[in-house]
Amino acid sequence: MQILHHILRNSMIALCVFLACDQVDLHHGKKSDTEPKLSLESLTKFTYVAIKHTGPYEDFDLLKEEFLYEIKKQQIIPTGSPFLIYYNNPENTSSNNLEWEIGVPTAEGTMVKEPLSIKTWVYEKVAKVEQDENIPITSNIYPIIFEQISEKNLTYQGPAAIRILNNMEEDTAKILKTEIWIPLASANTGNHLAE
Repeated sequence: MQILHHILRNSMIALCVFLACDQVDLHHGKKSDTEPKLSLESLTKFTYVAIKHTGPYEDFDLLKEEFLYEIKKQQIIPTGSPFLIYYNNPENTSSNNLEWEIGVPTAEGTMVKEPLSIKTWVYEKVAKVEQDENIPITSNIYPIIFEQISEKNLTYQGPAAIRILNNMEEDTAKILKTEIWIPLASANTGNHLAE
């Protein structure tokens, strides 16, 4: 569990730092085979149920357990994979004031009780990168992602999400396959950002 805490914390710190920058001016030379490949994804707005949290990312396991308990107790039927959404920058926000949430898509019209809430994902264009054990989630991946976005003259906007593609109910240390979504303010007509 400590591994995922470390991974999520470092990746979110790096993500939020780069989301806070006006421009990304990074050059890493030749691209490697393990470098993430970004694609442009068109999404339809969707309803999701979420549990919001203010506090350090180390609270993930506790929040995950509360979220899964409430989903089961309130008989919420997920319609997609769970994800984490990050709202602020840990570089200029104390860990006790970090705002983030765990969510899962659900049918429109779903009713929930606190501590859950119903929200809508409104970003219809995202830069997406899939990650697994071959491309570890580390702070090093985000400069590459934002460099590729910048090279295509795209503008990103927050909040960013990490979608969990394998079973979140398993041991946290086994959450290895994820997908990062960086919402875009504008997008070109091609469907691949990286050549």
